[in-house]
Amino acid sequence: SAAPGIEELMDAVLAKAIAVLGVEAGSLCTVEEDAGALLFKSTQGPKAEQVKRFRLAAGEGIVGRVAQTGEPILTNDAAKHPAYAPRIAKQVGLATRAVLCVPLLGEEGVLGALEFLNPKRGRAFNDGDLRVATLIAGQLARAIAVARERVEGERRARLAAIGQMISGMLH
Repeated sequence: SAAPGIEELMDAVLAKAIAVLGVEAGSLCTVEEDAGALLFKSTQGPKAEQVKRFRLAAGEGIVGRVAQTGEPILTNDAAKHPAYAPRIAKQVGLATRAVLCVPLLGEEGVLGALEFLNPKRGRAFNDGDLRVATLIAGQLARAIAVARERVEGERRARLAAIGQMISGMLH
């Protein structure tokens, strides 16, 4: 609640979720509304800044599949999962052993996905981790939806003000 904007809120929630789940890295992707591509909005862990530059096509990789289907994926052997696409891991240089990815579900559909990589201390992801990640994703999805509605409302208000100004000038 103290975050000044949605980006800061995403970063704070992701950092807390990474600590709670005890993982090496995490990311939050949102679906770009006009193109359907996934953008990394918040990333934390090794090589986080490099990952933020990537853009995924709809359905690409595990996170893309989750964003496309709205179904979570939990795998403790990422390389053997049919949705795994090693392109990003290879380009960034981050070995991906295990992945827990859950969708960000809004009223209008999937808003994005929340992904966690490689539990620490030789641990494996389990159903408890999936439940925690799903709860966090639900809260983030609501915050993203509210932020998008606020931005859209501000845009409509600006357009209405411009329209009234032009109408007044023409009159």
